[in-house]
Amino acid sequence: MFDIAAIIFFFVMAARITRGLFQESKIFEAYNLHKHLIVLVWLFPTAPLILYLATAYLGIIVAIILTIACFIPGFVIARQQRRVLERTGTDKTKRALVLVNNVNGLALIGLIYVSCIVVITFVKFNL
Repeated sequence: MFDIAAIIFFFVMAARITRGLFQESKIFEAYNLHKHLIVLVWLFPTAPLILYLATAYLGIIVAIILTIACFIPGFVIARQQRRVLERTGTDKTKRALVLVNNVNGLALIGLIYVSCIVVITFVKFNL
């Protein structure tokens, strides 16, 4: 049940962020920022699905590593782009900066989600 809610949450947030990134694509082009976030943000909703499915077939440790690997690239790219947009300091980049901060925050939420699953798993199986 918790996995389904996480998938829906990450899917809705990824759709909102993607729409905003497409709307602000001129800002990203003007400052030579790559558009990898549009693709990387769609790894976020797949992470709970990978965790759910891979646990049965690959084991919990491999599933956790794969799930973390879904969130790290988006987090790193968003941090790099945030630094560039903060240095510009213009009003044109405010909306793009908000979107990049949303990606960064969503990646952090995802990593916290994985951490909670790890703790619950270790408590459940007395590891």
